[in-house]
Parts: sequence; C-alpha cells; structure tokens
Amino acid sequence: MTHPRCTFCGRRDPSHVVWRCRPFRLRDAHGVFDAPDVWLACPVCTTHVEAHNLDALTDRLSTSLAAARQARTGQAPDLRVIEPEARRVVAAFLAMRDEHPTEQEPPA
Repeated sequence: MTHPRCTFCGRRDPSHVVWRCRPFRLRDAHGVFDAPDVWLACPVCTTHVEAHNLDALTDRLSTSLAAARQARTGQAPDLRVIEPEARRVVAAFLAMRDEHPTEQEPPA
C-alpha cells in the first residue's frame, strides 16, 4: 500500500493530519495555482502548521517542489525562484485554513 504524501514536504507517512482550507487561487507569471481544500500534513509539518511557522513550512514546500521539478526535468531548479511562490502559497494556506484538523487519517 502506498501512503499519501504530505502536501508541504512530500513525505510519505501513514499518520498524516488532514487540514481543511477555504479555496484560494494565486496567479503568477507561470500560471494559476488553485489550492486544494484538503491539505495533508506529516507529523513534522503538522507541528509547523499548529505553530503558524511560515518560514519552516515555506522551506519544506520549496525543497519538495525543487526535488519534484528536478526529478521531472533532470535539472536542479533555482530555489530563489521557487521560494517566493512557495511562501505565498503557505501564507495563504495559513490564513485560510480551519483552526483545527478534521481527521487524523487521510481520506481513502
């Protein structure tokens, strides 16, 4: 069985916490990001969400996005490009999320 990935860091973990978030959309030069209404967080990222730790979540999301892009393209992306957009996404999530997680297990 494959476990779902953390929305922030991409970690596969059987004990994700589910955070609900009001819909939001961000536009940048590369297109539009439609945020999901369900965000999964591994135990480490859950701690950062609960602490409203924008810097730590931005770092984890940036690193995850960079690794995914490198796996797709074979080239290491510039984190200076990825980080500002990841920060906007995380800041919007923290502002729009429900105060408490809804479930302790990811949806099937």
